Amino acid sequence: MNLCIFSHYSDTPHIPYYVITYLKELKRHNDEVLLMTNQRDIGNETGYMDSLGIRVTMVENEGFDFGMWSKGLALVDTTQYKRITLANDSCILFKELDDIYAKSERFAYYGAINSNEINYHIQSFFLVINKRAISTVKEYFDSRGIIKSGVVQDVIHVYEVGLSQHMIQKGLGVGSYVNCNDYRFRDANVMLLHSRDLLDKLPFVKTKVTEGKYRPEEKSYMEHFGFDFDFDYHQAINQRRSI
Repeated sequence: MNLCIFSHYSDTPHIPYYVITYLKELKRHNDEVLLMTNQRDIGNETGYMDSLGIRVTMVENEGFDFGMWSKGLALVDTTQYKRITLANDSCILFKELDDIYAKSERFAYYGAINSNEINYHIQSFFLVINKRAISTVKEYFDSRGIIKSGVVQDVIHVYEVGLSQHMIQKGLGVGSYVNCNDYRFRDANVMLLHSRDLLDKLPFVKTKVTEGKYRPEEKSYMEHFGFDFDFDYHQAINQRRSI
């Protein structure tokens, strides 16, 4: 069986349409989809998720996405799965996931795109863990626990970067669908800075570039690299959308 654990945070009383679209496509590729979200009243949307075969579990919001994923992994018997996907709501999915999943089979630990920032790692917004790496990933989560400092950089160092490095040290095959080294800003955040270029390479794009909502330090970082804030991502996505 294949499982997907999806991390979603919102302060609204509903599940956004783009998240539902993403979950439906994930369900097409996974026997089970577990939606981990923060505690709130979402009315009858839990019933709607059930009708799609998606299980909703509400938990305290701590540890960012890795905290949600950690709690999800604790709810299941990971030994029964052939593949586990960890995904989150930071991206808008506008194309099918068939090709990205097909190419994941060659690796133990795989993602949409890699990164050289801080240290080599697979970016964590979409991770695929195949059978030979599942026990190692579970042990890593269990040993590190949920990081409750509330500092996102702590989570990035321990989990996003640390887990990739741990997989490499264990001799497990690590790979990605898109290679950041093929892009100009290869040592920076390619997923963000090359968002426009990646529209024809990846089936998703970061929601923040479509909404233009950035942290002040993030916007300064992007300005430094000459990011085009005026590009119309909504129009570009609609021109490419197939789901």
